[in-house]
Amino acid sequence: MPKCAIVMTADEKYLPGVNGQLNAYRYYGMEDDGVEFHLVHNFPDSLGYIEQARKIFPNFVPIKLDDFMIESGRWEKPEKKTRSIMKLCRWWYSADRLANYDAICILDADMQIVQNFTRYFEIVARSDMIALPKNDFSEAEWFSYDEKRAMEANPPLCAGPFIVTGRKAVKFFPLIPEYAQNPTKYYPPYNHRTTTGDMHPVNLILLQTGMIKDLLPLPGTQWIFVNTNHVRLVRREIQQRQYIGIHAKGDLLYVFHGKWWATALCLRHLSGRNSVESLFEINNTQILWKFTRFFNTELYLKIEWKYGDFPCLTSSGKS
Repeated sequence: MPKCAIVMTADEKYLPGVNGQLNAYRYYGMEDDGVEFHLVHNFPDSLGYIEQARKIFPNFVPIKLDDFMIESGRWEKPEKKTRSIMKLCRWWYSADRLANYDAICILDADMQIVQNFTRYFEIVARSDMIALPKNDFSEAEWFSYDEKRAMEANPPLCAGPFIVTGRKAVKFFPLIPEYAQNPTKYYPPYNHRTTTGDMHPVNLILLQTGMIKDLLPLPGTQWIFVNTNHVRLVRREIQQRQYIGIHAKGDLLYVFHGKWWATALCLRHLSGRNSVESLFEINNTQILWKFTRFFNTELYLKIEWKYGDFPCLTSSGKS
């Protein structure tokens, strides 16, 4: 079995995201497959969560953000603890600490694992390819876009889940913070001095380094699922495990994305432009919310659910 790791960074606001993924990673057997779960965090000690997780998940590897940044020599101005540093740290951490791993998967803290994808670690480990989901909101195909398209609102490739070998992470990952912090240096027409986003840097680096030839594109409908109104989701049970599938097509989701514990996010997706879209959107939002709560309150490490019940729309369209 290859040496593999999931990597994410998070602060306390993303506790339901981290906890939900840890529980799902065991629930779907990825822990049994030997996959490690690395978390760079700034959770307060008073929360007690990290110590609980250490006891329950033997392959859980947490490290405090400050500790890593100081040890790596990158924490020059500790007073500037910004969200962007937290987001960029996962790329530095993976390149510095996991170079000898056969496969690494970068996940956002507001993603949710909903299926075992260990076999994709194995595919990447054997092939040395770069696995990334296609962006369903982009009109361009991944093999025909250019630098201008890469810097538009919806680049053809998403930045995660990002599955790559450790040796390739050493080459690629340090470039992502560099590009993100200096976008006009690498793409002069870009009119912003900095960006906290990952998608533009990832797309540009693939193009400018020639690593685009190593791309293994993943279907975005299964790997990030940001469409809540174009297809209908269904809840399935297979061998006493809960899954999310796409109705009619039969495909199962691997990961979905979003803070589905938050009422505000749910409300944004609860009504569509016509009756069919509205039906799909309400159905899909409810499924994503229920799975988020399920993975946080019914499995191995349970957290207090402070986020209320699923919001309902009134006839006026408001909760």
